[in-house]
Amino acid sequence: MAVAWQGLYVLHKIVSLMVTETVEDVLQAELIKPAIQLQDQADEAVRKNMQASRDKIKSKKRTSGAAVHTFVVGEWVLRMNVRSQQRKGGKLDKDFLGPFTIMKKR
Repeated sequence: MAVAWQGLYVLHKIVSLMVTETVEDVLQAELIKPAIQLQDQADEAVRKNMQASRDKIKSKKRTSGAAVHTFVVGEWVLRMNVRSQQRKGGKLDKDFLGPFTIMKKR
């Protein structure tokens, strides 16, 4: 009787299959890939905004008419005394240090 029942079912020969990825790898790729793309888009937007900000600042400096001073070797200069601003009670210190002579340019 068992032989008759086996004849009713269609038996398929199993072809050898090769598994190259796990389920976790496939799910991770499906979930992480869109997140990486969103991160790349955000990074590109930040870079564009930063460049636009730099360009805006540069154009303001050019149009403001502020003189850019280039120092010459042998010129005397004063340096601002930063310590008087940082310390408590340094109000009576000198605002500038010097005069210093410029010895060489970088």
